[in-house]
Amino acid sequence: MIARIVAILALLFIGASASAFTPRTGHWFNPSESGSGYNIDIQDGVLVVTIFSYKTGGDSEWYISSGPMSGEQTGYTGTLLAVRGGQCISCTFVAPSSTINSGSITINFTTETTATVLAMEKGAKQMQ
Repeated sequence: MIARIVAILALLFIGASASAFTPRTGHWFNPSESGSGYNIDIQDGVLVVTIFSYKTGGDSEWYISSGPMSGEQTGYTGTLLAVRGGQCISCTFVAPSSTINSGSITINFTTETTATVLAMEKGAKQMQ
């Protein structure tokens, strides 16, 4: 009987430590890339990430991706869409002029406040 209780407690401990953290929602960034960043929201196992960045010529560009996280809630892979056009701040609503499939994005959370991002097959970057 005691062996059974110890076994159950061990399984509960192992199960609890397997998902030892939950990634934080909010603003994430790479300190070496000033001016760009990521907004991440996670609810009920679904991640939404918006990325604000710049094209090679310096024009701003927004990206969005959303979908279910991995089974352990520490990873995400999805389609990354570039969103162009749209309204300016305090202007009359104008729908975005286009959404362009920009490849995939993979986010692997290593702690609740750090992650590695691979977007548009351009190499992994750290964010916090």
